[in-house]
Amino acid sequence: MLLSLGLLLMGCSPEEPTSTPLPDQDSGVVRCEVDALWPPVGAEDIHPDTQPFVAFTEAVQLATVTAELGSGRAVSGQAAIQGGRVRFTPNEPLERGARVVVTFDACDRETRTSFTVSGEESGPTELLGTSWELDVSDGTVALPAGEFVGFTPGEGVWRWTVIAEDDEGFDVELARLDDGVQDCEVSTVHTERSGDLFTAPLDAQAVGSAGSVSGQARGTLRDDGLVGVEVVALWDLRSVGEDDATCALIEGFGIECEPCPDGELGCIKFAIGELTVPVVEDAVEGC
Repeated sequence: MLLSLGLLLMGCSPEEPTSTPLPDQDSGVVRCEVDALWPPVGAEDIHPDTQPFVAFTEAVQLATVTAELGSGRAVSGQAAIQGGRVRFTPNEPLERGARVVVTFDACDRETRTSFTVSGEESGPTELLGTSWELDVSDGTVALPAGEFVGFTPGEGVWRWTVIAEDDEGFDVELARLDDGVQDCEVSTVHTERSGDLFTAPLDAQAVGSAGSVSGQARGTLRDDGLVGVEVVALWDLRSVGEDDATCALIEGFGIECEPCPDGELGCIKFAIGELTVPVVEDAVEGC
């Protein structure tokens, strides 16, 4: 199956994860390196809807992506290039409990990861009153160009507390913490739940930087916390200036200026992966 942007999707043999550089034919010098890989090698309890990706230090022009279950069955899906990032989106949720091998052949190297999809379907039976703390600066960040990898829009610690729940999901009160003190500006977010899996919308001001962030977080519910959490979102930078100037700034770093949720240009896509969000029981000062 030939995919857009010169991507080819096929099956691959489930070998051990590697990242093997392929020397430049003329100089023998490896031209770029891997900055981020999701899911990380050996990860467990990964959400069936995950979208594996690899981010490089340079823009990618051509890539081949292959994916296969441990049973040998090929995984069909779509792949896309955005700047230095190559992302694979399966056509269907990944098989529960399956080991998955994804190989990215791009940027003069072959990068492979293997991970295990969440195999449980029940999860905690009661969440009311449960609190988790999400540190968005403590994960693998992948923005479209290598220059931005490691810089997290919205750095800080966020506390989620379940204030209501029903058969389809739960409501959480979302508050930002600053040195353990809660910001009084809190919001309520409805989170969808299916067994041990959750999906939550994100809509927040980017802390410590310009703009706002909108998208979703998803992962797996466990008694001791949230695991395999990944965030996929748009970072709206229009507040830094006029639309044309914002896009010029973004594209100056080799990043494509994307439409924001309202259809206007001025956003960039980013992803954060490899987050574990523990249950917390201590109270916080403030509101």
